[in-house]
Amino acid sequence: MLLLLVLLVILAFTGVLWFIVKVAVGVALGIFLGLMLITALITWRIRRAFREATRDSRGGGSGKGSSRITIIRHD
Repeated sequence: MLLLLVLLVILAFTGVLWFIVKVAVGVALGIFLGLMLITALITWRIRRAFREATRDSRGGGSGKGSSRITIIRHD
């Protein structure tokens, strides 16, 4: 633990610490924005699936991407 503290002090005196902090903040921001994008996409897909399921159950199957097949049998 003392070694890390000494290393931090040396990096702070040489000016390298600021560069390391900037890189760490950039990586953290990139990971955060990536996770937010993935969460938004998953949420959008789930909400869209629920909306289509409720529309189909109400009988409004005339929307985009839905189709009905009627089989006429002559016995």
